[in-house]
Amino acid sequence: MNLLATSPSASTAFFQRSAGRWHSQRRYYTLNSDQEPLEAISEIEVVFLPAEHPHLKPLAIAHKLPSDQAFQCGAKVTWESTYTNVQRKPLKGETIFGIRDQFMYRDRGFSTTAPIVAEFELIQPHVMRLQTAYDGASFEEEIKFVGNKHRTRQTITSRAGQELMIAQYLETRL
Repeated sequence: MNLLATSPSASTAFFQRSAGRWHSQRRYYTLNSDQEPLEAISEIEVVFLPAEHPHLKPLAIAHKLPSDQAFQCGAKVTWESTYTNVQRKPLKGETIFGIRDQFMYRDRGFSTTAPIVAEFELIQPHVMRLQTAYDGASFEEEIKFVGNKHRTRQTITSRAGQELMIAQYLETRL
């Protein structure tokens, strides 16, 4: 385990750096398929939440954690997404993250509304890796800041040890 992964100050700094408005362009590649990649754009807002923020209390309760100082920090993320190469209705949503040690607690997952937990590590101050598993699927994600105005994300989705999808994102700070 990387020492940055357990540093509360490094985790807090990463989430503070993430705060702001982002324009996201992404592609979803279905592996072992002739299907064309799905393309989408999103407007994302990330709000940094300090440890005592009231949005983190319901998250602590959902995960059965003591609500007093359950998290060292967190974030509220809202988004509005539109697919650009297929006809689908726009998607809107929000999620709350809370950081405790090397775990990221969320009020929902990418493909579930149930609370989930991801294990993470900061392999460098500007690069976070996450591993999440639920509903028989596993998700490996890397988020990397590229300077101050951009970040990249890549998520690999697997089921029963078989990689099924790769999602790639380029996000630009607005």
